[in-house]
Amino acid sequence: MPTSPTRNVEARSRTHSGDSVSIPALARTDGVNDTDDSELVLRRRGLGLSSAFLGVLKAAYFKAIPERFVIPKQIADEIRRLRGHDRSTVYERHKNFHEEDHSCPHHDELVSLCTKLINLSYIYTLEFAAQRELSALYIEDPVLSEVFQTCEFTPKSFDISQEGDYHRRWSELLGRSSFKSNQRPETAQHSCDVLKDAFKYYKYGFIAVGYIPYAMELEMQNEDLGLMHQLWDNFLDNVVRKYLEEFHPINIVDRCFRSIVSSGKPLAYFASSSQLERMAMSLIANSTEVPFIFSTFFPPPMFEFRNPKDPYGAKLVIRSPARDWDIVSAATYAIPFLGAFARGMMTKRFVTQGKDFHALSEYIESNWSGTPLEHTVLAKGEGAFIDLYEAVNDAATSYRRSMGVLRKLEASVHHALVTLVESSLGSMVIETSSRKDKKNWDIPRGNLLIAHTVDIDRYHKREMLEDFKNNDAYIDILNDRLRFQTYLRRPDGICNLTYIPQFRNVSYLRRFRIGNEYFITADGLPESSNQILNYWNRAVFPEDIVVDTMQLDGKILTCLWVAESSVFNCTGHYPILAGVDFETNEPLFVAVVYRRVNSPWYFTTVKDGASSVTFMDEIGVKCRSRKFFVLCLRHDPIDLPPQDIQHREGAKDPTGPVYWVEFWPKKDAHYFYDERLRDDRLLESFLNEQRIMGTILGGFY
Repeated sequence: MPTSPTRNVEARSRTHSGDSVSIPALARTDGVNDTDDSELVLRRRGLGLSSAFLGVLKAAYFKAIPERFVIPKQIADEIRRLRGHDRSTVYERHKNFHEEDHSCPHHDELVSLCTKLINLSYIYTLEFAAQRELSALYIEDPVLSEVFQTCEFTPKSFDISQEGDYHRRWSELLGRSSFKSNQRPETAQHSCDVLKDAFKYYKYGFIAVGYIPYAMELEMQNEDLGLMHQLWDNFLDNVVRKYLEEFHPINIVDRCFRSIVSSGKPLAYFASSSQLERMAMSLIANSTEVPFIFSTFFPPPMFEFRNPKDPYGAKLVIRSPARDWDIVSAATYAIPFLGAFARGMMTKRFVTQGKDFHALSEYIESNWSGTPLEHTVLAKGEGAFIDLYEAVNDAATSYRRSMGVLRKLEASVHHALVTLVESSLGSMVIETSSRKDKKNWDIPRGNLLIAHTVDIDRYHKREMLEDFKNNDAYIDILNDRLRFQTYLRRPDGICNLTYIPQFRNVSYLRRFRIGNEYFITADGLPESSNQILNYWNRAVFPEDIVVDTMQLDGKILTCLWVAESSVFNCTGHYPILAGVDFETNEPLFVAVVYRRVNSPWYFTTVKDGASSVTFMDEIGVKCRSRKFFVLCLRHDPIDLPPQDIQHREGAKDPTGPVYWVEFWPKKDAHYFYDERLRDDRLLESFLNEQRIMGTILGGFY
């Protein structure tokens, strides 16, 4: 049975722990003195052991060790060579161990090398390096844990059953790539909870941080992936909570993020911007220990020019080990991270010679020259990119996170936009001879920056047109429709990158006119399906039911946010027409309500001047909400590419390029034919069957 570290060793390891873990083989009851190491070890082990067995151990210990193995790294590498680590992975070794493969060639040599490594851990100048190698070996190879146990014995009164249980659980996780256990009658959730508990305790926490970088590289699915997310989030909580106590070596976090990226785990769950924001204090203060994090999530962008004569040929390149890293990804990580530094707690912590740093770039320039921080977009000299990121992050919030657009940009976004746009416009219109050599590059560069900020939507453009209304040259550039339409078509253009997820999941709306009412749905039947299924209600079925379809395009649509204390005013917007009120002849517009992130979207209609909307939830209950969105055009219709006139035939209630087309009872000759309308056939079949059934039942009346 493995042994527990004694108090004097444990206390020492708290001072020189590094990224080591608590290892049973390091247990000793006395300090280092002038006694010969072999006598010291054997004297401690002699309690209750026969002289013959002591002779065997002493012979193994004195087995010749080449003189070249004098430092911990050399000894550890020789142990790895003897164990064949170059021919197997850490996961294969743990898997084989739990399949009862405990074979150990070169056992005597390994005992000698392990004993030597243990004794080096008590030499002050080698203590840290030796403990680091012991920690790594103990975790990399479960067979070596048994070898270490033969190197050191302590009285049985040292009960380390719980510590051994943590090691076994982590080893099983690495070997099986699953939280499910074949050895214990417990749920996978319970197994995960036990491993999470390890982070609460000093000794067991050090065991856990040794294993978790390997665990984060495991390929998992379904329940196991969800449990791994729980374990990882719990670990990050402890990193943040234990920062001042230096409980967890921060370089372990860097290794974990490297494992997450290399294994292809979803960054939204395992390396999100909010997770990095939570750890901002630790990461900034220890930037030299986390180079992978800064190079992956905060790399500086670069411009690429395909052809200097092409005014729209510039491309923004962001090289990162993370897959599919684009300007939206970069902005959504950088801006919240900068915000974390700007908050009071951060600025109070980072003080040099009585100076408070209210900008991270100032802090980097003053304290971290030559470090990974200096080579990020966060450093000084990348100001233009930070202004760009500010606008892009705001667009991502409005569209990708479905928070909706406001009538007026926030002050910080407006300031960043003006700063960036004014500089870009100025460089594009200057025609002095001293600038002619740069002008070919300034124009495509300026067009790219404007396309990714001003052209986000009509609300960004409107504010810039207002700010620069007295400069005709600037206005001409802002109104460049060719630029707008060029980037609108590009996959890396801002409109393609800042899509509304709901419109990608369901790319159309249905409009059911039942009697004198309109019902809007994302797919399938309206919430009033009981009216359709009520075959005896001859007042509405089947002659008075019409179903229309509208295709949705996230590049040309937006959601205008109407807050609880305001009313919807259609002035200055292009709300999508849902129909006309049959009684008042007032226009009805498409509105949507969703109560929280990832909740269902409830579509309905709204009138100009309304302060609330009514809708039916998924169980048919009629609800009212004073917080809602109104579906509007994202861009002015005049800026959008012209449409094929033939496709507009049969259009009903158009709003610019968006319109309804009849689907049922008589499908329009110019109806949409799109593979995304995959529910059309099922809905049409259902409605036809109900019409036939209604006709049959109608004969009884």
